[in-house]
Amino acid sequence: MASKFKNSSLIGNRIREHREKLNLTRPELAKAVDVSLSALQGWEMNEREPQASMIIKIAETLNVSPNYLLTGEIEKQSHSSTNINSLTVDEAFIALKNAVSEVMQKSVQNDIELSSEEKQIILNFRRCNQEQKQAINMMINTMVSTSLANIKPSNEDDRTRKEDILRHANG
Repeated sequence: MASKFKNSSLIGNRIREHREKLNLTRPELAKAVDVSLSALQGWEMNEREPQASMIIKIAETLNVSPNYLLTGEIEKQSHSSTNINSLTVDEAFIALKNAVSEVMQKSVQNDIELSSEEKQIILNFRRCNQEQKQAINMMINTMVSTSLANIKPSNEDDRTRKEDILRHANG
């Protein structure tokens, strides 16, 4: 069965590949992340896609980053050895703020070409209820406004672009 998500077939391949590298059987991994064997099999066969919370559990168990499972990209500064549960709220907020700032910088420079990770974020956002979407939007707008306020435009075009983005981010 073909996956309904463009890049999700690779997620299953990476889960299976890293499970096998660790010499884990499917039943062992399923038990470790507390899912049914059929759910894990569906993911590995690229018939279904795990939810974001499950991707985090799988990544921790397989000792890889969630970003790697989603995109196949190895992070420059790897957090895969850091237990996600050991992050403080402030550390998690800073990491999210930095990621949003980096995406904003790239989108301005590249006329908003989305990476596979950004596409995954959009898919996850679409799964949220309206209240969750509003909370996410408020948090992102705050982070974007804060990070863009610290950018010094090098010329008039950059200044205009920054003002447009800030105006859009603030509603």
